[in-house]
Amino acid sequence: MEPDLARDGHAAIAAFKNLENLRRFAREGAVLAACPATHHWRFPFLARLIEDARARGIAVVVLTYPYHADTLEGLRVAGLGPALHA
Repeated sequence: MEPDLARDGHAAIAAFKNLENLRRFAREGAVLAACPATHHWRFPFLARLIEDARARGIAVVVLTYPYHADTLEGLRVAGLGPALHA
């Protein structure tokens, strides 16, 4: 049964989605093909901010939701981490 936000909360939904995604990745393989310069074309303003900060000697810390961190860790454990850098 799929979790319900009101009944089960955000953590249960995130865990369910992570499991669902990892099962799909395991079934379909490394289908995480990236577009050219993926990390720049999707986030041009973030890339510019990081470049400007580095040029000025300012440290930048980028945070992500725990759900996304769990997904990335699951991909790494499943051996699909290299697909993220394709």
